Amino acid sequence: MPRSLRSIVGLLGDLAAHRRGIYFSDLPESFDDLCLADILAMISLLSGPFVKDSIRFFDEIEVRRSLLTAQAALIDWPAGFHGYLDRVRSLRAGSSRGALPNWSYVQREFPFLLVNLKSNHSGISARPLEAMREEMANYIEEHLPHAISGRPTLTGKPSTWVSFWGSVRCLQLSVQKAREVLNGGTLDILTVSDAGNLKYLVRRTDLKHLKARVESIKTGAEFRREHDLLLPHEASKLLHVRTWTIRNLIEANLVEAVQVQHAICCSARSLNKLMNRLAKVSTSIERRGAGLIELTRCSNVSSAKPCDVIENVLVGKLKLFCWGKRSGMRTFLIEKQALMKRFPIIPSGYVTVAEVTKDSCFSRGYIAESIRLGLLACIPHPRGKGILISRDGLAKLQRRYVSCKELATIYGLAYATISEELKLAPHPIAVGFGVLLRKAALARLDAAFLRI
Repeated sequence: MPRSLRSIVGLLGDLAAHRRGIYFSDLPESFDDLCLADILAMISLLSGPFVKDSIRFFDEIEVRRSLLTAQAALIDWPAGFHGYLDRVRSLRAGSSRGALPNWSYVQREFPFLLVNLKSNHSGISARPLEAMREEMANYIEEHLPHAISGRPTLTGKPSTWVSFWGSVRCLQLSVQKAREVLNGGTLDILTVSDAGNLKYLVRRTDLKHLKARVESIKTGAEFRREHDLLLPHEASKLLHVRTWTIRNLIEANLVEAVQVQHAICCSARSLNKLMNRLAKVSTSIERRGAGLIELTRCSNVSSAKPCDVIENVLVGKLKLFCWGKRSGMRTFLIEKQALMKRFPIIPSGYVTVAEVTKDSCFSRGYIAESIRLGLLACIPHPRGKGILISRDGLAKLQRRYVSCKELATIYGLAYATISEELKLAPHPIAVGFGVLLRKAALARLDAAFLRI
C-alpha cells in the first residue's frame, strides 16, 4: 500500500471493522457515525470536480487521485477542507461543467459541490452531511462574504452578513441618514467588489445598532427646524424679495448665516432683527408719493444693491419710509432722486458710447480701435449695458489722434481723397485702422488743401 494513501485506507479499514481508529482524529463528533458507505460516498463527492465521470473508479490512476483528494480534505479538519475548497475555486469547474447564466455567484464557484451537498445525491448520512454543509458555509462567509446566499442555500440558516442597502430598505430607514453612517465609518461595514461593483455588507448582529445609529442622525431639514434656520429661497419668500437679495445680505453681514451640510442657511432671528431695525429708522406714510420707490427695486434706477441701501439707511445717509400696504421688505420705500444722486448709474467723469458718437468727430469703429490699441480707457457699465468711457481719456485721445471722419469735417473732403493724400506722406501717419496722428495728418493735409 502506498504510504501516501495510508491514512485514507486506514480509515476505510477501521470503518470496515466497525471501530474508530487513530486516523482522522481531528474530525468533529458529527463524523462518529460514519460508516463504510459514507466514506465511499465522500470520496466520490470530493473527487467529483477533479475527475471525469466516464472513467471514475475504473482507472487506477483516477482512483488513487480520488483517494488522495478525499484524504487531503478530511485531514486537519477544517483547515484541510478549506484548502480543498480553494483548489476547487482555482479549478473554476463551474465555467465548464453545467453552470447556467442565471446562477448565483456560489453556484458558479461550486456547482458540483453545491448541488450534491444541498440535495444529498451522494447518499451521505445526515450528521456528516450537515457538518460538511456548515463548514462550507463558514468558508463562503470568510472568503466570499458578498455571496450572502451561501449559508441559507446550504443550511437553511440566516447568513452572518447582510446587504447594507437591503437592510436599510427592510428597516424603512432614511437613505440620506444611512449614507452618512456609511461615510462616517462609525459601524463595522465590509466593502467588497463584485464584478466591478462595490457592495456594502453589515453583520446581522449589528442591525439593531445600525437602526439606532441611523435614527440618531438628524437630517439637514431637521437641524434647520430645530435651530430656526432658513434656506435662501425660504427667506426670500418670507421677506418678499429675490433669492440673490438674501445672498447679498449674507455677504454684507447684515444677516447671520451658518453652513448646514452643503447649504448656507440664514437665521430667522437675524432676519426679524434686521426688519425691526429698519422699522425703527423709517417714517410711516399713509400714501405713496410718485418720487418713492421700493427698497427692493433700487437696482432699477441706481447702481446700488439692496444691501448698499440698507447700510446707508442704518447710518442715516438715506431716508427710509414705511408704507403699510405691503408686506416683508417691500413695505420700505426710498426717495428716488436721493437714491440716484447717492448711487448714480453712470459714475462721474464717464460717458456712454452712444453719447460719444453724437459728436461728429467720433464713430463707433474709431472708439473700438482706440480701445483695442490701449489709447482710450474704459470701464464696464454698472448695469451690464456695454462700456463707459472716461471724459479725460477722450480729451487726451482727441489732442494726440484724429479720425478720418474728423478730417473730412475739417477739410470738407471725401474719405477716399484724404486717404490717397495721406498715403503719399514720407512717414507712416496711421497707428491703427482709422486712427491717425493728429499733428502729422494735419500738417500733410494743410500743405495740400484749405480748411473750411
